[in-house]
Amino acid sequence: MGGFALCRNADRTPQWPNEVVGSITHTIGFCGAVVGSREHFAGVGIDAEIVARVTPDIWSQALTADETARISGLPPAEREPAAAVIFSAKEAFYKCESGVTGAWLDYCDVSVELIPQAPGAGTFLVRSATSTARRVIADFVPRGRYRIADALVFSGIALTPGDVQEFGPKRLRVAS
Repeated sequence: MGGFALCRNADRTPQWPNEVVGSITHTIGFCGAVVGSREHFAGVGIDAEIVARVTPDIWSQALTADETARISGLPPAEREPAAAVIFSAKEAFYKCESGVTGAWLDYCDVSVELIPQAPGAGTFLVRSATSTARRVIADFVPRGRYRIADALVFSGIALTPGDVQEFGPKRLRVAS
């Protein structure tokens, strides 16, 4: 496949060519995109966030009660970065998942667990937190990666055609 113009759908999401899956992110001072062959990936999602912009006043809208409790139990200097990683991981997951299922989940429909593996980097797990999310992804637990670099959090997740077989079967748009 050669170069192509990237248009947008009516809902302002990117309109990828049929053979491609992709994701776009941008924030102050950074923009990025990732694409993959639909043959190998059912969906991909990336996100970049400025750590300082995920402030405690938005936690109640973007984090589940369990996530907020876990963050509140951290040392004060670790709370804001952890909240930013969870927020970013959800954004990346939603970009990936909505491209596969066509469903729009809310921030509190899923819960993210962070598994640090190095200073400022690790894996995240996404679990259904509501009946709405269970209808979409069932009991499947997608896994992504995150990294904090300076004032930015980066997160990404990819789903294979085999992964989406674990999703709620009535929600799938993409054949595996």
